[in-house]
Amino acid sequence: MLLFASILGTCALQIVGGALQHWLTPYRHTFQRAVSECSSYQRLPKETITYYQENDYPEEPECLKLVHCILIDLHAWSDLGGLVPQQLEVFLKRKCECDQFYKRNTRECLEQDLADVDPKNYTLRSYKTFKCYLKHWGTPSTERKFLRYSDRDREILFRESFEISNTPISALEEFSRGNFDIPEFVELGYTYVVRIGYYIPGFGFNKENLYIQFGDEELFGEELRQCEINVQQEVCDEKERVTRMFYQCYSNYLSVLILLGEVAGKVVEESRGPCDPVTTTEAPVDECTTVTESSCKCETTTPNTQACPE
Repeated sequence: MLLFASILGTCALQIVGGALQHWLTPYRHTFQRAVSECSSYQRLPKETITYYQENDYPEEPECLKLVHCILIDLHAWSDLGGLVPQQLEVFLKRKCECDQFYKRNTRECLEQDLADVDPKNYTLRSYKTFKCYLKHWGTPSTERKFLRYSDRDREILFRESFEISNTPISALEEFSRGNFDIPEFVELGYTYVVRIGYYIPGFGFNKENLYIQFGDEELFGEELRQCEINVQQEVCDEKERVTRMFYQCYSNYLSVLILLGEVAGKVVEESRGPCDPVTTTEAPVDECTTVTESSCKCETTTPNTQACPE
């Protein structure tokens, strides 16, 4: 069993390291790289950074600004939405595997330390949040980890997937209307989930990346695993299997289709030229209805006038 797990893990690493390079950068990051980038923004010398790290990031003005920047750089914090816990957690290495109460202790620390902090003091709130995680969860990891996509990132990846899978305008029109039960969805869906790093060809859905993006712990549950096994036994073609799994097993993420429809609608609108005919329900005006001595013009329901032939 251990040998099988080792071989399976090696295969997964080979797949990720080879076929999926296109999404690894810039959507993979390290804590230390975030420190380096943020220190350059603040023009902090290496000696200062070393001092902060050796003293567990002391509560000093420049250090607070640095931590705030680091969490934003890691996509683990936004001033509008606050902490993204699952994103911060992957950049931390557990201090002790024997600690069974680290989640509860972290939660209680957050409740206590943030209770009296001004909700609009984002710098202090992000700093105290980080300190609670350092104290109870773990220390910064050196591993490269997946970064959550913004809605804009996902829109770009949808647009690229439309082009890669040669999705016709007629199919995009159907998607924009909320109709995804068409043959083109299979090819597009497979391209998208592979390109965005949610699915590893020949291996399966990347649950770690999905968890970081959506924060749903049910991804690791037995019910979902059994659902995947059932679909694998029923569907042989991998592209069709991905679509079936998405609908049957990953129904919590059907909201992804809303974004797909919105992006498809944008592309459809952009594909129309300024002179393309627009369908109307009104009958066209064939003859002039008003004639004067100096001119002859058609009175129509459109804002433009049309000269009558002499």
